[in-house]
Amino acid sequence: MKFEKIVFILGILGVLVISLICFYEDKPLRGEVESVEFGEGRVTIKLVGQEERLVVFSDILNLKEGDKVLFWGKKEVYRGEEQIIVEKLERIKR
Repeated sequence: MKFEKIVFILGILGVLVISLICFYEDKPLRGEVESVEFGEGRVTIKLVGQEERLVVFSDILNLKEGDKVLFWGKKEVYRGEEQIIVEKLERIKR
């Protein structure tokens, strides 16, 4: 009887852990590139209809105005302006 209880409890805990992982998983956002500015070790991207700028700490990007992108990142405030520090960026194929 104890064995069945332990298996049942471990099964419930496993389902809870998987549910939490799915709940907190970052979901990508998408947008259309309005402008791209290159700086020292970073790229700032302005998206159409979005106030926050995307900041990518890499200068190896091949983006241009009108490209559609998916991005993952965290919102931050820098010098009084909201921005999104991009962790991952993908151009959507047309």
